[in-house]
Amino acid sequence: MKITIAGDHYTPELMATVKQLIQQKGYDVEDKGSASKEDRRTLQEIIPAVALSVSDGSSHFGVLACGTGVGVEIGANRYKGIRASLCRDAEQAKNARIYDNANVLCLGSWYEDDFEAIVDAWLSNEFDGDEERTQMLKDFDELG
Repeated sequence: MKITIAGDHYTPELMATVKQLIQQKGYDVEDKGSASKEDRRTLQEIIPAVALSVSDGSSHFGVLACGTGVGVEIGANRYKGIRASLCRDAEQAKNARIYDNANVLCLGSWYEDDFEAIVDAWLSNEFDGDEERTQMLKDFDELG
């Protein structure tokens, strides 16, 4: 199973850690983000790289990061079929997967969150398939 990740120039250290954590769980990782602070990729470059990979099925999940995490969340949610969630703790990551079938994890590098626990919770949980929430997600997809 493949996960596509990308972060902007504020996130190289965070995304190196995220990449390692995902690989330790046995996933293949495709990294489309900034390799260093000098490698200044814009959100307009990194968001489509992840969102399109997830929406076309070539990746199972995506992970996006920027300084706040908000920019990547807003941008990713513009793509049909993407349910991006900014998660600041493991409980939020778990609930985003179980209750909202989120498929893109968004992180903010300017915070001292427990990124290992967040990524672990994200990868360790699945959508529960609740009929009402499934219908809600279908209804949301029809809005755009």
